[in-house]
Amino acid sequence: MTNDLLITAAEEYTRLGFKVIPIRNKRPVIAWANRRSTIATPEELQEWFVNNSNVDGIGIILDMGIVAIETDGLGERKFNERILAKLSHQTQQAYENTTHTKSPNGHHRLFRMDTIEDNPYGTKEITCNLARNKDDHNEIKLLSHNKYIVERGPGYEKIKGIGEIATISNEQVNELAASLECFKLEINAVRTVSTNLAQYYKQPNRDNLVFALSGFLHKGGVPEYIIKDTIEFLIEFSGNRDAEREARLKVIEDTCAKDANSDQVSGYTKLLEAVENNQAVIDELQQVFGHLGYFFNAKKRSKTNGYHIPLDIVQQIKSNVYSIIGENPLTLFIADNVDKKLKKAVIAAAKRGYGGKAGTRLPNII
Repeated sequence: MTNDLLITAAEEYTRLGFKVIPIRNKRPVIAWANRRSTIATPEELQEWFVNNSNVDGIGIILDMGIVAIETDGLGERKFNERILAKLSHQTQQAYENTTHTKSPNGHHRLFRMDTIEDNPYGTKEITCNLARNKDDHNEIKLLSHNKYIVERGPGYEKIKGIGEIATISNEQVNELAASLECFKLEINAVRTVSTNLAQYYKQPNRDNLVFALSGFLHKGGVPEYIIKDTIEFLIEFSGNRDAEREARLKVIEDTCAKDANSDQVSGYTKLLEAVENNQAVIDELQQVFGHLGYFFNAKKRSKTNGYHIPLDIVQQIKSNVYSIIGENPLTLFIADNVDKKLKKAVIAAAKRGYGGKAGTRLPNII
């Protein structure tokens, strides 16, 4: 931007009550921490944006009454697909109509809060990291006080001017924060599972893993969009992004269109084969997604205290089982509803893998 454009824009921001600072290469060229409540004077604007040839951009200090949504890389698409649709109509309208700047790596939008009395300490900053490898810069951020954001400079494009900034309530800010926190939990779960499965996503096992994983997650009640995220992370790890993405996502769509309880959807056995019989990988997968409310058996698995009990046995554990204290033979503490105390129960059938057979049935008392 030329100096004329910079000073014109800076004067507009200042007239609307924003605390502007001079920027060079996306960094402030002045000490700005003590200016959080200071409006620049006309003399300062002249010095920064006309007389100083090192300045190439404008930054805005976010005070207590301003919040920003910043989306970088994949974050813009994910926000629109996964978060925006879950917000109230009023918040969606504010997001779509407020001031909007396109940055070299993404986008950001600013909002003015209608009151700060209910939130005297400001809004908690939230960062959703979508990076799939060390070179990625994909994230969504909710930013508030004590931060600055670059509004103008090389690579920055005004989509909607600052005069169109939307005003939102504290309840709407909380709505945004809650949606981002939920999305963050889902993405962290997807990243953990995908990292654990990456070693098995190799030829000639890729097709088998995608089919088996899609079916197993579908049976566990995991929604289609989270299954897609998991597979997309695996594709990124492999480096074959364009060649595999559409075909893999079609497998997920076809799988999720079927009845999860039907024989047409693969389950535990197929996935166990695809991960080279590493039961621990499947156990952690269930635990991770179990924290999001999926895989009812994950709660039962927590009673096993780290013992490697096969899933077909875990599925039979009832609510009166307090914990498992041995695996060969299978030994449990169970609650006796008659005597009102815990009792030890030893199951004669050997654990599968130590001579027992698949399909072992536990006594009805368990």
